[in-house]
Formats: sequence, structure tokens, C-alpha cells
Amino acid sequence: GAARLAGALGRMSPEDRAASASYLQGLWRSYQADVTAARELPGDALQRYADEAVFLLEEAGGDTAALARNYGLVDTLAARDEVRARLRQIVGANEDDDGDFASIGFDDYLRSRRESPRPASIDKLAVVVASGQILDGHQPPGLIGGDSLAELIRRAGRDERVKALVLRVDSPGGSALASEVALRELEAFRASGRPWVVSMGSVAASGGYWIAMGADEIWASPTTLTGSIGVFAMFPTFSKLLDRLGIHVDGIGTTRLAGQFDVTRELGPDADELLQQSIEHAYELFVSKVAESRNTSFAAIDQVARGRVWVGSDAFERGLVDSLGNLEDAIASAAGRAGLEAGDYIVEYVERPQGLLERLVLQYTTVLAPAEAWLSGKAVPRWQGWIESIMPSFETLGAFNDPRGMYAYCFCEVL
Repeated sequence: GAARLAGALGRMSPEDRAASASYLQGLWRSYQADVTAARELPGDALQRYADEAVFLLEEAGGDTAALARNYGLVDTLAARDEVRARLRQIVGANEDDDGDFASIGFDDYLRSRRESPRPASIDKLAVVVASGQILDGHQPPGLIGGDSLAELIRRAGRDERVKALVLRVDSPGGSALASEVALRELEAFRASGRPWVVSMGSVAASGGYWIAMGADEIWASPTTLTGSIGVFAMFPTFSKLLDRLGIHVDGIGTTRLAGQFDVTRELGPDADELLQQSIEHAYELFVSKVAESRNTSFAAIDQVARGRVWVGSDAFERGLVDSLGNLEDAIASAAGRAGLEAGDYIVEYVERPQGLLERLVLQYTTVLAPAEAWLSGKAVPRWQGWIESIMPSFETLGAFNDPRGMYAYCFCEVL
């Protein structure tokens, strides 16, 4: 975390630069390999396209679309009506025969899948999705609450027809305590004699790795950002702001620590040392747990930990994940570990049911609020949109709520 903040001030440390270059180059290599294979281009085609963009665009007369077509990145240049006509050729016209192509909305498709008749006695494979920042307590969809995630896992564990569990992780981490709460519940599920497999999404780092490390098997994609095994503490103070406002605080105490954790003053030297010792202890605990889960030594994990971020392919080579693949691969693996044959079980996503208030809020934010803004003629200024684009970075820090101020979080967004 400190390295990332220093980088924001133009002082990127050599260690941070090397680590960031490693995983960014890994992502770039994977991206190039996928695109060139799909488009049947030479292996270095995308590197040349990026490095010689000025020259190539000049050759194309400044037409970026023509450049993409000539270079083989797209097949045809077409307007929207031409695209719709092509889709009608491929899939046919819709039932209304209004000139549009046959299609089904994503929500309708999922609803039809969920409403398919299922035998009451068939075995289940439960999928629990852990997506978002990890916070303490109960959290709404889009965030991971230590307690709310634990409840979903317990619900799956109480269902005797659930023979295996897949945890889909897409999280940069957050509260260390909440991560441990969720991990303990997952370990309890595995202690029941049923397999637990992890499927990592785009990011499963720091706290996201914490909740995954005890699984029977960990799957990641080659481009998953994972690892970032490290801990930091955060304690906000407002003494400098108060100084600027001409507000000063003084007082007396009965112990050496009195006032050292007062947010209106600078963090005291003893308080600083206490936090540092707590961080070191939490880091040793994190690394020890990973080493035990991965059946290796503390020293071996420490070499690939220290907050270092790895792409999935590199994490696989270093023993932090077991296999490379997608969610379907992880589900198939979990089913195999549970002795389930294809067609003899259903995959059930375990979700916390929304309360009435949550449904009303969701309806307002997705339907009524935009309509209200349009009817009132409110236009969003461009500068406001820019501010909104950077606000999540500040909201992330503001949402942290670990009771001890201890976090396992990866500042590893790829822009």
C-alpha cells in the first residue's frame, strides 16, 4: 500500500516498479497470445501495432477503422443496420418479424434456466460468489461481508444434497478479520468431508487470496491477478487539518499511551510501534497459513509473498495456485472430487435473498432514478463525470471498517 501511494506522488520504489512490470508484462503476453491466435496473426503483430501506431496510421491515411481492418484485427467495417442485417442472416428474424434478429435478453435467459424443472432429490454442487471489497459484518451484493459470506457458506453446508462447494473469488481483499471469518466457515465446510474448490476471477489477491488459500484445489486464469500476500494498517488522523483551521488540542493522561490514538493528534510513537508489531504478526500469520495450506515452508512462501502481485500463470509456476482454467473447469474438478457424474447433479448458485427494502432501492437506482434525472432535465457536466470516475479510489479507503484497522488489500488495478 505504501509503495502504491508513493507511486501516486511520483516516487515509485524500485521494488514496486519491478513487481508491477512483472505482472503487467505477464498480462500483455497473455493478451497478445490470445488475440494473435484468434485472429491468426504473427506472434509479434500486436507489439508492432502498438509500437508503430503512428507510422501504421499514417499508411492508412489517418483512418483508424481501416487500419484495424487492414491489419486483420477486424473483418469488416459496417454500420449498425448492416450488422443487424448480418445477424438476421445468421440467426433469423425475431418472432415479431419487425426486421430485427432473434434474440433473448440476458435476464430472461437466466430466468428460463433457473425455472427449468429439477428433481427434488438430485445432488447439488453449490457455487458461492465472493465479489468485491471485503468488509467486516454484513454487506450488500457488490461487496463481501465477512459475516454475510459466512452465512452463505453455512447455508450450503446445511443442505445435505450439496456434495461440493466452488467459491468464485473476484476480490482485491480488504478487512483481515472479515477474511479470516469467511475462511473459518469454508474450512468448516471442508471438515464435513465434502470438497471445496476455488475459482479465481480477474482479481483474487491479498484478502481475496486469504479466503481461497485453504481450498482442496485453486483454479486461476492465466491473467488473474493474485498473490499480494501482505498486510497493512491504517489509522486516520486530522491534526494537520485542524492546525490549518486554527484548532489545537491539549490534555493530560494517566498512562504513556493516553492520547496516542487520538485522531485529533498525530499518531504517537508508542502507538506507531504497536501498530507495526501487529502488522508483522498478521503478516507472519498470513504467510504461515499459506505455507500450511500449500504444504510448503514459511521461507518458500515468504519469497513469493511480501505483497508481490502475480499473474495466474506465474502464480501457478510458484505453487500459489494448482491449475489454470475457468469457472467451468473448477466446477468439473469439484464434481470429480465429490464423485458426481455429469447429468447426475445440478449447479446451484447460493445467493442471499434480498429484503423488500433492498429490492425497492435497487428498483429506484436502476429504473426510477435515471428516469427522474431525464424528466427533470438534469445534465451531468463532463467535469462531474470525471470526478465520479476517480471517486471509487477514495471510497475504497473510506469503506474500510476492520475493527483493528488491519487490512489485506491489493492496490493492483490495471488501467
